[in-house]
Amino acid sequence: MPDSTMTAPAPGVKIRMYRQGLGDCFLLAFPGDAGRPFYMLIDCGVLMGTEDAADKMRRVAESLRDSTGGHIDVLVATHQHWDHLSGFDQAREIFDQIEIGEVWVAWTEDPDNDLAVRLRARRRAHLRALTGAARSLRAAGDEGKGGALEAVLGFFGDLGVDGRPSRIEGALDYVLGRGKPPRYRTPG
Repeated sequence: MPDSTMTAPAPGVKIRMYRQGLGDCFLLAFPGDAGRPFYMLIDCGVLMGTEDAADKMRRVAESLRDSTGGHIDVLVATHQHWDHLSGFDQAREIFDQIEIGEVWVAWTEDPDNDLAVRLRARRRAHLRALTGAARSLRAAGDEGKGGALEAVLGFFGDLGVDGRPSRIEGALDYVLGRGKPPRYRTPG
């Protein structure tokens, strides 16, 4: 992975797509003020079950730190899937070394939006029910269906137990706590 400072073209944008496995992580460099590029990071994750995932994500985070001089102007977390946010869990100690200007997330993460709160609660309940169904299928000897369901559930990371947040919820909470108060974006 490149580790020198990423430059921006005079007009337009330069895009770096990290290839850490199945997952998303894009660094964009726009022309900025005083000759310094304006950096936007969109997601940073890898699919659950990826071999050496934490090491891969630490290398990605180190490259992001080095490529931006330790400053990302806007961090965009598109949605709560492990392959989009796991790096913020797996490489947190490196992300702690990066200054974040703003954080943008979907309106569905807004704690003051009643519909968003209800949708997140339903999502958590459905994920827990699906996880229970996968376990029941495996316990009943149906490895095929249980394994297939668990593979799909891998997009959501591991689920929290005993009322504790899951690792994916922890990764999003970490992102939301970086920079200025988050900006909740709506389509349009």
